[in-house]
Amino acid sequence: MWAVIDTSVYIGHWERGLYAEALERIRRAFIVRHSAVVLSELRRGTRTRAAERTVARLYELARDPWTPNQRDWWDAGRIFERSGMRTIGIAASAETSRTTP
Repeated sequence: MWAVIDTSVYIGHWERGLYAEALERIRRAFIVRHSAVVLSELRRGTRTRAAERTVARLYELARDPWTPNQRDWWDAGRIFERSGMRTIGIAASAETSRTTP
């Protein structure tokens, strides 16, 4: 089984030293795959030469980055929904879900 580490986890670990124990448990229990989305977000967010080098090294380690397809994005939404990790609140009612001509 494999795991993908989120952008926010990399940033928290690199900038504030967070998640060290959790990352070690993940590395022991899973094959860590790199996400093309995460790699792109990390590259876009670099602010220093050192950060650029760190992200470049991570990219070089990512031999076959996982690129999510449409179904992956849909399934990810369900996982977040079930886990309670919603980042935005959307409430649908009969009034808001009707299409107005």
